[in-house]
Amino acid sequence: MPSFPANVFPVVTGGLNGVIRTGCIGASNGATPGAAGNFFSGFVLPALNDTSPVCKAVLPTRIINSFKENTDQNKRFFTGVINDPMQVGYCILQRSDNGINFTNIQTFTNNGKVAYIFNDDPQSVTKYYRMLVVTKDGSKKYSDIIFIKGISERIINVNIYPNPVSNILNLQINSAEVQSTQIKITDMAGRIYFTSFIQLHSGQQTYKIDLSNFAAGTYSIQLLSEKIVLNKMFSKL
Repeated sequence: MPSFPANVFPVVTGGLNGVIRTGCIGASNGATPGAAGNFFSGFVLPALNDTSPVCKAVLPTRIINSFKENTDQNKRFFTGVINDPMQVGYCILQRSDNGINFTNIQTFTNNGKVAYIFNDDPQSVTKYYRMLVVTKDGSKKYSDIIFIKGISERIINVNIYPNPVSNILNLQINSAEVQSTQIKITDMAGRIYFTSFIQLHSGQQTYKIDLSNFAAGTYSIQLLSEKIVLNKMFSKL
């Protein structure tokens, strides 16, 4: 192993098992006070089994190992796995409508376990979830955000066009199953202007609704069944 010149020290950049194996910088290779000096790539620190002095760097451990969901039509389940439960004060499942503003919906205090199982009642609309871990020293660690489509949106997908509409509104529906569905159109005051029951088949279908007698304004079209509640807004010219 090459010897280091006087006042030269190894560059710490990280490495396998926390051992640094890079170059070195220092005053003897042209550095001035406050400067890094030149970089020499020929110097290698000893391996772990070498009896010579080594430079070690312990990299920080992530508190949260993983955060995953397993959702069905009756319940939303989330599993959070902790790397070091001895550091954990408590864990919280958080939910958001927009992926930005989160609220707490379930909390577990530290019980020494590595895995925590959270659950949430099924929602008809899309939600965002994340796990918050508060350590014993008060610091907060967040998991990645999980994006889950609402149950209704997984059973049925709806597109309306044109929007704004002058006369004929096209209602394009892609249904995952056969189901009886009610279509209802209301204004912003909740007054019902149109209602109809249709039988959806599995796959894509398009329905046309004549709005020529509707006054100009903003309306809501809803699809209602035992499993779904979907709402779309449109403007009538």
